[in-house]
Amino acid sequence: MDVVLDAHLVFTDTFLNRPYTFLGNNTYRFPLGEVVSGSSGSLYFKVYVDCDSTAIGQTLCSAAHIYPDSLCVEIPDWSGAQVIVSAYCEQDTAIRFEIKNTGFAPSGLLEYIIIEDDIVLMEGHDSYDPGQTRAYTLPANGHFRRMEVDQEPGHPFSQKASAWVENCGGTGSGGFVNWYFLGDGIPSQDVACTEIKGSYDPNDKQGFPLGYGADHRIRPGQDLEYLIRFQNTGTDTAFTVVIRDTLSAWLDPASVRPGAASHPYTWALSGQGLLTFTFVKILLPDSTTNLAGSQGFVSFHIAQQPDVPLETKIGNTADIYFDFNAPIITNQTLHTVGFDFLTGTDDPPALPARLFAVQVSPNPVVESTTFRLTEGAFRQHVLTLTDALGRTVRQSRISGNQFVFERQNLPAGIYAYRVEDVQGRLVEGGKVVLK
Repeated sequence: MDVVLDAHLVFTDTFLNRPYTFLGNNTYRFPLGEVVSGSSGSLYFKVYVDCDSTAIGQTLCSAAHIYPDSLCVEIPDWSGAQVIVSAYCEQDTAIRFEIKNTGFAPSGLLEYIIIEDDIVLMEGHDSYDPGQTRAYTLPANGHFRRMEVDQEPGHPFSQKASAWVENCGGTGSGGFVNWYFLGDGIPSQDVACTEIKGSYDPNDKQGFPLGYGADHRIRPGQDLEYLIRFQNTGTDTAFTVVIRDTLSAWLDPASVRPGAASHPYTWALSGQGLLTFTFVKILLPDSTTNLAGSQGFVSFHIAQQPDVPLETKIGNTADIYFDFNAPIITNQTLHTVGFDFLTGTDDPPALPARLFAVQVSPNPVVESTTFRLTEGAFRQHVLTLTDALGRTVRQSRISGNQFVFERQNLPAGIYAYRVEDVQGRLVEGGKVVLK
């Protein structure tokens, strides 16, 4: 397994003298040997957070990739196209996103969006040949930037690929990384991001992704990963720690997948979704004797129930028992299930023509909006607007420096547009929102 640490994390030590090889670029390889089907294991190592180059509110991300990672079976209804997204901060002046088709077949027309903090800067569509890479460069302004690309329909694991950059060009914003899903959903890969904080509750619970905005909005069907942290703040060693988590009725108990933990544990599921983790003979010292050793954690993944109604609020708490003491009750996590909660902007930044072949402003639209080519002029281009069912509701042949689209009697909703040149080749695709 290869582990790639954030550039601000310094590898210091491993537990149990586990062998490893340093591959450069803050990447460490751990030989795991033969892993029997259905078995699992853990490895632990220590890292040091570089205080000189980091700040409170900054998020540090590390990734793991286990090999072999090839598929052993043929996947029906999948063309074989697979896109990955990479993000780079270039000399603290620009952010470059790269989308590459690592599969063995051309992709269809896939939607992408670029987010700044909590606003969608731009969206569009593109297709990718096998091995092809498309690069999009944005000026760096210190804000969090994220790109999401739809995966090819029928992909065996993933629905979207994503990548992000924080604090490129300054320290404009923080805390947004974990609002969104992390990684690509591929089982052989994982990524974990932790925000640097000052003081915090040592016995708490977090649900990832954290969700968008104050209501912590997530999409229907989005899996959740819960992290429960605990610390012995008493005056003597804790011999047994038990965590009891009564799952929300909107979560599927049958989908529970226990995850990483700080110490060996057993787990059980009983009753109406009562999930119990037990740490026997944990010998957790008190915090005054050994601050670092007094802490622990456990994590697990779980799926939503099918067909959870929109606007459903999923709350969760956990009870932490240290030996025979009364439980410590964690904070309550919150997630709200919804669609189309990302908001757009009427003032997109000036970006390269490849990304913004066509600019649409304002968007959302009240009465009219203007379509412009970033370079050159329309020459008998065709603009096609379709509704949510894929039906063509408007089609116009356009020429000149810009085209003013009049809403007329179209009802409110989200519409997809395509701009094609005179030879029928796609110039740009995206969405417009009619208020």
